[in-house]
Amino acid sequence: MIKLLLPLFCLTILYGCSTKEITPQGYHPLSAAELNEEENFELCPDQAYSSCNHQFVLKKIGNTVINGDPAPAPTLKINLETDSISGYAHPYYYSAFMVKNGRKIKFKLIEFHKGKELSSYSITPQFQKMIETTRSYKLDGDNLYLFDAAGKELAEFISKSQSKLEYEWEGYCNALRSDSEGIIEKFQNGLTLGQAKSKMRTDQAINREFANSLFQKVSSTPFEEWEQIPDELADECMLGFLPPDIKMIPAFDREKNTLKNKLID
Repeated sequence: MIKLLLPLFCLTILYGCSTKEITPQGYHPLSAAELNEEENFELCPDQAYSSCNHQFVLKKIGNTVINGDPAPAPTLKINLETDSISGYAHPYYYSAFMVKNGRKIKFKLIEFHKGKELSSYSITPQFQKMIETTRSYKLDGDNLYLFDAAGKELAEFISKSQSKLEYEWEGYCNALRSDSEGIIEKFQNGLTLGQAKSKMRTDQAINREFANSLFQKVSSTPFEEWEQIPDELADECMLGFLPPDIKMIPAFDREKNTLKNKLID
């Protein structure tokens, strides 16, 4: 019995008798001063820093693996020109400002806006908590990892370059939202459907397909819910299927954020 207790006694003498749980070492991010110039701009490796708008798609959050079914996989867009992030996590769109110091990172002034529900499936609570508690990041090839203050991994994303078709479609959907907000405001001030349809025939700034969708929404939606129509139209646009050809996207003015009554050049 004494022989069995002796090793235990020796270990107690060497390391003490504390029963405190030992936490595994987490990820320790480096500050900007500890990174070289290339590493400081690593979130946008293939783009000029001033025009960075890099997109990532969620692969895993906590222990949950994301496969995009039954709802679209959440996205994270990082814009180093405006020090901001944006994206989509069904059924919410979100945006936030980004405070970055090397690989230390924090999101603030986070806003979530509910969009169209495509299914009952949602990881919104986990996603919001992840955004709120992120304090650092790490890149490994095309994979982006986010960590909390203790260095515990919160989520894993994979890099996704935005194609020219996706870029133009996103611009069109944003212009659609902007135009519909202006028209809804006119409806609220007394513009009738008949007057709007007459205006559509002469106003070349309104795309006909978009106008028809808007009229259908207005005629089937209670007055007190009209303010939701622009967001609904934009949600349906963003979450719909991309056209197979960029020439099929209705034309829009990206600078003015308005639609045109013809197809894109």
